[in-house]
Amino acid sequence: MKTLGTILALAVMWLPTSSTAQHTDTLWRGVYLFGQDHVNFDTLKHALHMNVFQTSTGYGGSAEQESLALHNSAGLKVIHQRKLISEKSAAQRMVYQAEEDVDWPEVKRNYFSYRHPEGEIDTMSLKLTRGLGAGYMVKTATPDSWYWVGGGAGSDTLWATYRLKVDTSNATGDSVVHCIVTCTNGNERASQILLKSDFIGTTGYKEFVLTFEPPSSSMNPFAPGTGHILTGGIAQQPCLPCNNIDLQVYWYGQVTTYLDKVVVEDSIAQHLFAGEYDQAIKETAAQFGNLDLHEKFYVVDEPEFGANLAINYVGNLIADTLNEQRAGYVTATYGRFARYLTDAAPAKLMIDPYFITSDVPHPSIVHH
Repeated sequence: MKTLGTILALAVMWLPTSSTAQHTDTLWRGVYLFGQDHVNFDTLKHALHMNVFQTSTGYGGSAEQESLALHNSAGLKVIHQRKLISEKSAAQRMVYQAEEDVDWPEVKRNYFSYRHPEGEIDTMSLKLTRGLGAGYMVKTATPDSWYWVGGGAGSDTLWATYRLKVDTSNATGDSVVHCIVTCTNGNERASQILLKSDFIGTTGYKEFVLTFEPPSSSMNPFAPGTGHILTGGIAQQPCLPCNNIDLQVYWYGQVTTYLDKVVVEDSIAQHLFAGEYDQAIKETAAQFGNLDLHEKFYVVDEPEFGANLAINYVGNLIADTLNEQRAGYVTATYGRFARYLTDAAPAKLMIDPYFITSDVPHPSIVHH
């Protein structure tokens, strides 16, 4: 993770879409200027031969210095991390489609490792017909990623939304399913038994929401108030009171049932995907995106898996506002690029080449 006040070499920019044809210089040379004031932009351009830099605004720094960066005299292009854009792009949302299969050799989607062996799969759902053997409809949420909780990631509360529908004709009982959020070592976090009566008044899909608190054992001692808990898969340390959070649906075999998906999200994602931040994001995009030197927005630094869908959502809002294919950038971390490209769907990707860092003598880039 890059820290405010540090200067790091800017990653190489990969341009994977056909839109690259309109760019004459696809290799960007620059630095991260997180919180760095009094920068000599002429030195960056003429002595260090840079053509771009990244800076952040809206984090309580000097408004004058922020303006100097966005309108720098050297004419260097700016990759801009604006606080509001970055915060909303960090929203945590993971979608587990009931019909999704594992995509080897690299997992590119969330899915359930276990599905009822007699279930029928179509393009939208997993179906279990009344009369089949009762048992788990789905469980073992995969891959071994994590829910990032606390701090800037929204709140310590997460919401699991189960989307189902039923066909009650010829039902042999009232019990439909048991929706469960549990630790894989048996420490249940939340659950709800759904009955036929819970679906009265609708013939289509209906959503049922369980709220749960990540266990205190998941919190990060090095960053109080933040932490992560793994999804169902390879366990954390067995001494922890909660080894992994798993999402499960137990089916009673009495009512024909369709499961579309299970969505887990934090408080920011709930508001973001409800459209409540759309106007603020569009206004911010319009305010900065049309500046002459504003190259692109840097949406969020080194995202976790759970932020990929939020990056896609925010990036589309920015792109729509600025009438571009994709206006958002983000640095990917050290690997798993296929997953990031699938979910976040960026037009461009920045890579953090930490493995090639070194101390290189260079002239000062600040005014003395």
